[in-house]
Amino acid sequence: EKRSRIEVLFDIVKNTLGLKRLHQYTGRSVEKRVCRTFHLAFYLIQLAEGMGISARELVYW
Repeated sequence: EKRSRIEVLFDIVKNTLGLKRLHQYTGRSVEKRVCRTFHLAFYLIQLAEGMGISARELVYW
């Protein structure tokens, strides 16, 4: 169950929030971009679940 939720989170981050095409030059800028993206992903999952949409469905949006 936990592994499945983690895989869904990474799919959302890569496919929906654009982390697949990360072109940053410094470790710090990559760190900031990843932190913002994961924060947004968690918020998006909470918002979707509140609307009755499963996290797995977000991957295909």
